[in-house]
Amino acid sequence: MHHAQLDWGLGGLTDITDLAPACPKHNRMVSNEPGGYTTRMVREGPDEGRCAWRLNAEPGAPPNPERINRRPDIPRRFNEQLKQVRNEIHGPEPESGDTPRLQMRQIIDLRNASDAEATLASILLAAAYPHR
Repeated sequence: MHHAQLDWGLGGLTDITDLAPACPKHNRMVSNEPGGYTTRMVREGPDEGRCAWRLNAEPGAPPNPERINRRPDIPRRFNEQLKQVRNEIHGPEPESGDTPRLQMRQIIDLRNASDAEATLASILLAAAYPHR
C-alpha cells in the first residue's frame, strides 16, 4: 500500500482514504525528484477515490499527464477471488433449504497438544473440510 496524499515518511496519514494499492517496486518510485512519481487521491468526478500517478518532469519541462488505473473489471475480479477463498475455507454457500455450512466458533490452540490430540484434530478438520 502507498500513502497517496502525503508519504508517511513526510508526515502522511495512514487513513484508509489516503491509501492506494502499489507494489513494492512502484511504491519505491514515489518521490518529489525528477524521474520519480507524485501521487494524489482524486476527490471528485468519475475517478473519485482512485489514485492518480504523475511522472515528475525535469525542471523547465512541461508536466507529464496523470495516469489513473481505470480497469473496469477490478471489482468483479476482487469479488470472484473473495468468493473462491471463502468457498475454500467454509465450503460453498448452501442452497435454499440446505443446512448451513459449518461455522468456526472458537479457536482451538494446539501449540501444546499431545501427538494424539493433534492427530485427532487433523482428522476432524479433514472430515469437516474435505478437499474437492
